Amino acid sequence: MIFYSGQRLQERRDHTHQWMISAESASYSLDLTTVLSSMTVTALPSSDFDSYMSFSPLVATEPPFLVVGTTSEPFQAQVELMFNPSTSGPGQNGQKVALEHWVGLDMIGTNKIPTKGDEQVVDIELDKDTVVKPAKTGYTPVHAKSHWENAANVASGRGIKTEIEDSSTSLAAEFTIPSSYNELLESFLKDYPMTLKDAPSNFSKPAMDFPYKVVPGTAQLNALVVGRRKAIEWARARAIQAAYAKRIQVLREREPCSYLIPLSTGDVYAWLEDNGHFVRDMERKATQPADEVDQREEEAPVFGDYSEGRWCRVCGLGLWAHGPQGLEYVKAEAELVAAAQAKEQEKPTLPRIRIKLLDGKVVGGGGPSVPKPPPRPPPFQCQIVVKMLQLLKMPVVDVNRIFAPRAQKDPEQPTSSATLSLLNPRQLPPWSSRTPRLVKDNHTLLAAADPQLTLGVRSLVNTLRLPCFTSLPSSSSPFPLHSDGRNALEVEANLSPHALLALATKQFIRVLIKEASEVEKRDKELGVGYLFETHNRDVSLLASAPSTTRRYNKAGTGAGKKGKEKEKVKIQSVKVLTPMHIITGVVSNYVRATAMASVPSEAGRSGIMRNAGGEEANVGLAVFGCLSRIGTGLEEKKET
Repeated sequence: MIFYSGQRLQERRDHTHQWMISAESASYSLDLTTVLSSMTVTALPSSDFDSYMSFSPLVATEPPFLVVGTTSEPFQAQVELMFNPSTSGPGQNGQKVALEHWVGLDMIGTNKIPTKGDEQVVDIELDKDTVVKPAKTGYTPVHAKSHWENAANVASGRGIKTEIEDSSTSLAAEFTIPSSYNELLESFLKDYPMTLKDAPSNFSKPAMDFPYKVVPGTAQLNALVVGRRKAIEWARARAIQAAYAKRIQVLREREPCSYLIPLSTGDVYAWLEDNGHFVRDMERKATQPADEVDQREEEAPVFGDYSEGRWCRVCGLGLWAHGPQGLEYVKAEAELVAAAQAKEQEKPTLPRIRIKLLDGKVVGGGGPSVPKPPPRPPPFQCQIVVKMLQLLKMPVVDVNRIFAPRAQKDPEQPTSSATLSLLNPRQLPPWSSRTPRLVKDNHTLLAAADPQLTLGVRSLVNTLRLPCFTSLPSSSSPFPLHSDGRNALEVEANLSPHALLALATKQFIRVLIKEASEVEKRDKELGVGYLFETHNRDVSLLASAPSTTRRYNKAGTGAGKKGKEKEKVKIQSVKVLTPMHIITGVVSNYVRATAMASVPSEAGRSGIMRNAGGEEANVGLAVFGCLSRIGTGLEEKKET
């Protein structure tokens, strides 16, 4: 489950996910609470990675037997189950069983609800004389959401509040209320300087008391490696953010101060960088030519916001989730676009000429031509969804298979009437005054439909010029409703057919989206499995792309301005529905409908059609019939 920054302890700020390990017994075995006394979970070192997760042992001694923690990467956990002792034999001091379990992370979605991970079913043999205690009941179920709030390294709101109250009672009177959060952040700069030279003259805090390394001057700071300087910058931003959060908590006890918004460590870091509060080695860059300064940026391809280059057109997942192959595709696409733009800039441009004709019209000639669309590499081949499941076009329905059974049944019936009956096998009877109406009047129908959707349907219907829809005469009235009727009754009568179509369109779209969402969930599960199979622990380590490059050309040195802003590719926060999801959802619904309709017995078939499943089957058949392609098969002529 995704873990938000406001819930983390200070020492767990880099953790991104919560995890849970629970132990349960099968329904056919003994109740776990009768034989299990405790469960201990620890992290095992991994030989595949240089670093691994480590935390204090988590112990559960009461049901439900589960532990909850936080992490920033998957890890191998060791689960020790301590069962009740045996009255005889070697297990008189308790029977311990050690298991290993892999804790994976959902790096595809941003669901607030937990995602179920791997399950491990183990048969454990206990001594025949194991003490069996009475079963314990009344405890909170394993699937309750309240367990996620009891993580060992998650800060509780009550504890934080008490700490702030203790520190704020003596300082509330000393603080002045700032006019903005910028003013409040600037007040903390002198308390957390980058170097001792930047500290005020009356500053008496020793360098060892800072949560980061404070060097004497700028030269010593620039002499450090880039990674060390970045660590100092982030530690400074983290310290200022903690002081900012504590200060606004104190100030809000005196006044609401709604303009003092909460800020994360990343927000404070961006503010420090944008306002030039970091010490950067700008003197060396100022002496270099402009071409050399931007050489690295020129060599790096600029990845634009191209939908086909960022998301797979089959599964809807980001191309980064497809491993190195997807990232290479994005890089190749960006290089083609950059080459096309460079080639377009090299072409000479002709001056624009305006010619006035005799009839007064003005035409233009010459000038820059309309640029061609950027080239694209060959379509990306999705590796997550197998070829057999990739439906990119609606299937073709053979007309002969539809009409053949009815035509053979009524061979003497005229062709025209047979065609009509086949095209409308369930034709509704003509309307009469005795036909029951589902709505009382036109006003009720208009009130149930979306006004914008109703007007959109009317504009589409007017372009078709259908004979069943009367075209309204044009009116010069300044009021739009006057063109739809002389009074309210006429307006409602003229708009009610369009409102009915709007309601039907809304339900049609709802069916398409519902089925497509189910297919998208399937592809997401396939993507998670693909990541685990390819052992991608952190996708952001595969490559720095895709990224978006922004350049800032400002006068002066431009100290502290961002050169690049890279997107986070570790977690995909956008859900993409592709055309394949729509088509697959329609076909899947049709397959289910035909399976329900092919019940052998007539009694079973009528029983199915009476319930809600029968209604869904009819909807599935209707949607498939609306969207499917119609054609005929080619038959070879037999020679006689």
